[in-house]
Amino acid sequence: MEKKKLWVFKPKFHLFQELCDFQSGNPCLHWTYRDEDFGGSIAHTARRRGGANTCLSLSTNVLMKFMGQQLVPQWPAEC
Repeated sequence: MEKKKLWVFKPKFHLFQELCDFQSGNPCLHWTYRDEDFGGSIAHTARRRGGANTCLSLSTNVLMKFMGQQLVPQWPAEC
């Protein structure tokens, strides 16, 4: 019978441990932690549900989703 893994280390956990050891402030405010978090959110956004995984398709997918989340700018009527 195979033992079930109840908990696994994640790459971000190692970074968090380093920040706790060598940083005197809040680790969430450190730029490296925020960069890792941003990379994860972009990877989640870039995930595709089908089709080819090419550089063009992934970047297009991220940009289209980003554009869909932004408000369309409203120009003043006097322009």
